[in-house]
Amino acid sequence: MCYYVYLSTDADTDLTVHNSPLLAFDRNLDRGEKAPLDVLRFVHKWYVGSAAGCSCALRQFCSTDMGFHVPQDWSPEDPDDIEATRQFYDAVAELIGRSKQVDCVSWWVHTPADKIVSMNVDLATVSKETFLFLENHRYVFCDSRNLT
Repeated sequence: MCYYVYLSTDADTDLTVHNSPLLAFDRNLDRGEKAPLDVLRFVHKWYVGSAAGCSCALRQFCSTDMGFHVPQDWSPEDPDDIEATRQFYDAVAELIGRSKQVDCVSWWVHTPADKIVSMNVDLATVSKETFLFLENHRYVFCDSRNLT
């Protein structure tokens, strides 16, 4: 079983410019699973892979108890997972900074779409250091510092 992260945006932008050995944006959405892509609202959809191929090598959490938080000493995380998640955050921040709309979903394979929870993620209050993916959550990104 794996996590899969998908992003959608209204930006007709080549997100592969953000690819690295730790993070890969791919327009090929077919990962052999029936992903709940209908929860994504924008026309340009991307699969977000990690060094593992799936999206498991990102900061993924199944519990929402702690919300967004920095890595904790008592629960070690792989430094590459942390860095890959920071790179994802930077790509989203770049799009939001250009007034583009962005959402994403972190999906645990085989979870029904009606079990996915949507939430707003304001980059003004959720920092790159605290950002992580919550299992079966759809994020709608904004930055309240740039709202007009």
